[in-house]
Amino acid sequence: MARKLAVLLVDQNPDRRFRVKQSVMQAQFAVCGEAGYGKAAVSLATEVKPDVILCAMEKVTERSAQTVESLIDVLPETPVVVYSPDSDLAVARQAMHSGARDFLPMPINTDDLRRAVVGALNSEARRRLRLSGGLPSSPQGIVVTVFGPKGGIGKTTMVINLSVALARSGQSVVCLDADAGFGDVAGMLDIQPERTIVDLSQRIDEVTRETLPRFLIPHDSGLMVLPAPPLPLDWRDVAPDRFRKVLEALGRSFDAVIIDTSGILDALSLIALQSSSFVLWITTTEYSSIKDSQSALIALRGMSYPMDRIRLVINQTSGTVDIRPNTVAEVLEQPIFWSIPYDQRLRRSAQVGRPVVEMEPYSKIAQRFEDLAQLISGTVPEPKRRLLNRLGLGKNQRVEEEEPMIARLRSRREQT
Repeated sequence: MARKLAVLLVDQNPDRRFRVKQSVMQAQFAVCGEAGYGKAAVSLATEVKPDVILCAMEKVTERSAQTVESLIDVLPETPVVVYSPDSDLAVARQAMHSGARDFLPMPINTDDLRRAVVGALNSEARRRLRLSGGLPSSPQGIVVTVFGPKGGIGKTTMVINLSVALARSGQSVVCLDADAGFGDVAGMLDIQPERTIVDLSQRIDEVTRETLPRFLIPHDSGLMVLPAPPLPLDWRDVAPDRFRKVLEALGRSFDAVIIDTSGILDALSLIALQSSSFVLWITTTEYSSIKDSQSALIALRGMSYPMDRIRLVINQTSGTVDIRPNTVAEVLEQPIFWSIPYDQRLRRSAQVGRPVVEMEPYSKIAQRFEDLAQLISGTVPEPKRRLLNRLGLGKNQRVEEEEPMIARLRSRREQT
């Protein structure tokens, strides 16, 4: 069994320290020691050498800030996360000035605590790599994997429209079809796959930034495409280690890498998920889609996958709603990041091989993809009514059919 991360608690208030200790244990971390401010904290920290130090900071910050600084002086490679009953900006700024890696207002949310601890450790790991020269010298583009553990839920539609929208915004974008079943990216973009990922993976060790474009297919939007092979059996020629190198090469050469995946957690999909900056997790409001997503998310949690990379996307594939979107978020234990409304134009665009963002760029459905591309590129869309109301239901609701399905999903979650 893997060792739990060891957390040292530093807080002068025993009652508050007890409450935070409960949150630490709920987050599946181990408390390796407790102390008040000053010398007691520093002495205990040097003795137990924790993975992370969790330190309280008072509104009158002088003593607690001095304790944080002293802890960092004696254990410079141990990240400190500060929490405080005062969510005042001045307290948070003082925590950062003292060297803390993160700041948590009280009461502490367990998920926020887990993300803060893991994020602090990842930040420290990157700092060590940077000092040792282990980080790549060239900037890395953002890698977005589009995943959903079921076919027919709109993954490829999301991939091609998002990729084209990003490319039209002036960024360098490559779309990788990593669907080891029957990849549809080339067909839905109406391009001929002269070269595929098989060709690139076989020569990946000799490919440079200058020669990489020879293996890619240009689309008239400016998007570059790395298609899947025509036959599923051809994927046997793409070894997992070479697939990972392909992702690394694409990330070094493009502002954004958008990956389409299979509907299963196979070896290549797992590599794509692990290599991603974040994951657009697609589900519909149908029971079977939510059930499969629930099972896949449970599996990822069992593999200690960082769940804060998941961005839940609700894709309405019909004019009726089986289960309400906010209920989907509750069952999957993931907040809704984006939603795609039902629109017949998406199906027509797929049939003619033109993304809806090109075929009908002024339509509401095209604007949904454009807005998402802006968010991913770092440009927040202007506030619009449709964004504020993006989680609303259609008129043809079947809420009366929802309760039995939800009861089954909740029961599955409790059993696991």
